[in-house]
Amino acid sequence: MGWNKKFVFLSAVRIILKSNCFFCFNMFKLIFRYLFCCTNRNIYGEIALKHKTTAWNVYRLAHGKKVRSLRDGSIHRELFRQGIIN
Repeated sequence: MGWNKKFVFLSAVRIILKSNCFFCFNMFKLIFRYLFCCTNRNIYGEIALKHKTTAWNVYRLAHGKKVRSLRDGSIHRELFRQGIIN
């Protein structure tokens, strides 16, 4: 018998909202926006395959994560070329 995904998701939401952890709540908001509100997810996936990383990492770079490696820099340049970031 498998886990009910809706139940697990709602339980996690309740725990995060009840906790006073600012980091947990912000991370939840970021993941929620990526999963349900992101219109460029397919582009992030293509860039991720090209640079051998995850679409989540590309999304975070596009939304303000610091560039800390050469790979991140090349992803950042690619996002700029595609017109996703300014």
